[in-house]
Amino acid sequence: APDAQRLHLGSKRADRTAVYTHRDPAKLLASWRGKTIHQSQEIMVRSFDPKFIDAAAQALTRRNTMSVSVTEGQIYLELNGTNLETQFSTHEIE
Repeated sequence: APDAQRLHLGSKRADRTAVYTHRDPAKLLASWRGKTIHQSQEIMVRSFDPKFIDAAAQALTRRNTMSVSVTEGQIYLELNGTNLETQFSTHEIE
């Protein structure tokens, strides 16, 4: 997860900013609290189950083929013939 300064700069340079994390979102948001982040109210922060990353890591090979889609609160990942999905939660930067 980016620190507040990096998120601030990235948000200034991008048309749209989103952060996806498998870490505890409360700790992440607390680390940004009170810091200057460009258009923080517009940044999408989404968290998902850490087991999703573990399963994706197991499917990795030397050469990989994948597709990712995000639809209605779900992340779908097809990685080397393995289909994975997880729900995500959305959080606001305070």
